[in-house]
Amino acid sequence: MTDLEWIQFTTRFPTLTKLDQTRAVVRNQAIVKRVPAKEVLYRDGDACEYLPMVVTGELSLSKHAETGRSIVLYRVGSGESCILSTLSILTERAFPAEAVTEMPATVVLIPAPAVRELIDSDPAWRAFAFSVYQDRLAGLITLVEEIVFARLDVRLAEHLLDQDTRTEGPIIRTHQEIAADLGSSREVVSRLLKEWERRGIVELARGRITITDKRFLSRTAREP
Repeated sequence: MTDLEWIQFTTRFPTLTKLDQTRAVVRNQAIVKRVPAKEVLYRDGDACEYLPMVVTGELSLSKHAETGRSIVLYRVGSGESCILSTLSILTERAFPAEAVTEMPATVVLIPAPAVRELIDSDPAWRAFAFSVYQDRLAGLITLVEEIVFARLDVRLAEHLLDQDTRTEGPIIRTHQEIAADLGSSREVVSRLLKEWERRGIVELARGRITITDKRFLSRTAREP
């Protein structure tokens, strides 16, 4: 790890590098990896040999069914880590999902033995692991509630508005990617989007969605 890479890591994870022993373990054993968009870091069933800690970019954690349907469990952004990786390392079990870069990312990979050593010896690392676990569990509970109780048109409207705030211009996402985000099927999402296109609410192109009636989506997103 170069001096610049170390500064970037300590800036993103300031509470995890206070002890001399911790700094030595991380700097001597961590691997810095620059990953292009859409690259798979872990597949479902892989051995979890490293804990990914995101310095820049974003990871997406998904679960895929044999039927072809998939769902995004959560995302890991800058200054965050992956709780499924931590749990797999601590329990020495296979990774139970798929981790893919949503955009180009810089990831610091901490070897599994070092992760176990750090969590055992440094209270800050234990606190960080429990904090991430609590946040992800709360997020997964919210995801289950949305899938079970919320109407798809409401969730799709909310999703498009959220994506619109992140981008300048059209939303660059496929119907399959949106379906995975919402825990639905591509066919159902496509049917609803095509109906909205017919009504002049959105314009559809291959891998691209342009919102033309934001007021409609805002009203729909507020419906109970």
